[in-house]
Amino acid sequence: MVLVFAGAAAWSIANIINKKAGTRQVFSFLVWSSAFAPVPLFLLDYMINGAGGYTLLLTHNESLSPVKILAVLLIVAGLAVGLYGQRIRGALYRGQE
Repeated sequence: MVLVFAGAAAWSIANIINKKAGTRQVFSFLVWSSAFAPVPLFLLDYMINGAGGYTLLLTHNESLSPVKILAVLLIVAGLAVGLYGQRIRGALYRGQE
């Protein structure tokens, strides 16, 4: 329950920081500010749990079947079209109008 309250408090503080920044592109600001969070989180995990999980991650050999690769490609393609489809279409057809 403590982690739930800590997460809620962190979320509200992040929203206050987001509003105080005064940016007009709120989503872009949120995405770029979230890009810096993994580094301290990985360091905290390393300090608490040690390197056992990371060595297991690197040494565990799992086969990449064609079905898995196709699934990842479909997910990434869907995200790319969903996020950038309008922008790409606008850039391609801007000169033809």
